Amino acid sequence: MRIATGPALLALLALASCVRGGGADGGSLDGGSRDLAAPADFARRFDLALAPADLAGIGLFAPPITLPAGVHPSSVALGDLDRDGRLDAVVADRGANGASVFLGDGRGGFAMPVVYKAGGEPIHATIADGNGLPCVLLADFSGGVDVLLAWGDGTFAGPTSFGAGTAPDAIAAGDFNGDGHTDLAVADWGGGATILFNNGHGAYPKSASVATGANPRDIVAADLDGDGRLDLATPCWLDSSVTVMLGDRHGGFSPPTAWPAPMRPEALVAGDFDGDQRLDLAAAGGGVLALFRGHGDGTFGMPSVVQGGVDVRSLVAADFDGDGHLDLALGDEGEGGASRVTLLLGAGDGTFPATPGFDAPGGIEGLAVGDLDRDGRPDLAIASWRSGQLTVLLNRGGALRDR
Repeated sequence: MRIATGPALLALLALASCVRGGGADGGSLDGGSRDLAAPADFARRFDLALAPADLAGIGLFAPPITLPAGVHPSSVALGDLDRDGRLDAVVADRGANGASVFLGDGRGGFAMPVVYKAGGEPIHATIADGNGLPCVLLADFSGGVDVLLAWGDGTFAGPTSFGAGTAPDAIAAGDFNGDGHTDLAVADWGGGATILFNNGHGAYPKSASVATGANPRDIVAADLDGDGRLDLATPCWLDSSVTVMLGDRHGGFSPPTAWPAPMRPEALVAGDFDGDQRLDLAAAGGGVLALFRGHGDGTFGMPSVVQGGVDVRSLVAADFDGDGHLDLALGDEGEGGASRVTLLLGAGDGTFPATPGFDAPGGIEGLAVGDLDRDGRPDLAIASWRSGQLTVLLNRGGALRDR
């Protein structure tokens, strides 16, 4: 698969700068005379401007849209923050101790961000129901979870902080005790995880500790054993394992069961990648992505290495090419800071025969997937650490192919 490089890549970046619109002068990008030009128009211009071979490997996505997102963005999450039916974005900025909230226009564009101060080191962002409204939740690496309570119009109060270990670095949301409120499972780089139980008003006065492997770097909440209860899984960096803790629906979890990983994993995602109606786990870290095939009872087979890489730090799953099979997108820091997004197109049997990739702005620390332009196709949002940007890749729905 050929990737656009050299003059072709420069042309792509030039188009991206055009799409920024009001980004350079701080103007809004979501309304009136300051609207973004329709991304589809730029996609068509891009098709005409570059030779067919230059489009190889990026046929699914339009040229990137970039927006300033602080000093060192470390995570991005998508959700409808103002309840207008359009996806919005929140970016955790570890470099500026805050979070940037971008309200979406439903066409793949965003308003310029509103910045909210947070704790010492917001490293991971999540959007979840806190007080009956979609709230922003930030894992603060200095020792807590910062909650920005929603007013329902895309603005927030706070933050209010809740203790959650020594170095929280990821959050998964779900109702872990069956009371109808969305709780939080917080991975702690210092060891273990903390469950914060929501009282229904966006406060978390009660908590419980959950044992994991050493240095969990991410956390996933999913029903891994098919009993209707949420379970937890963590990629544990120090002991090179993926650990699974089965939930009891009362807020408790089983002791961790560990499956050795062929690398030090940093990111984890659950999905049925082999079509057997059982959830599998895909873990990424370093230059390796590994697939743990689920047995449907909370246990997993030994991992198979699916894809190499250089420095994969983020991972999401969606059916990007519309063939009915789950695919994977990997954020790869690359060599010498040459960041790339790699798509692993699933065949539906646990294999990923097509692995196209394309360059992305420097320092990919976070990926999120969602339908940003409401065309029914999954798009990508990227938090870029070194470039201080939020990058949006809109799915055009074409087949990835070498033309």
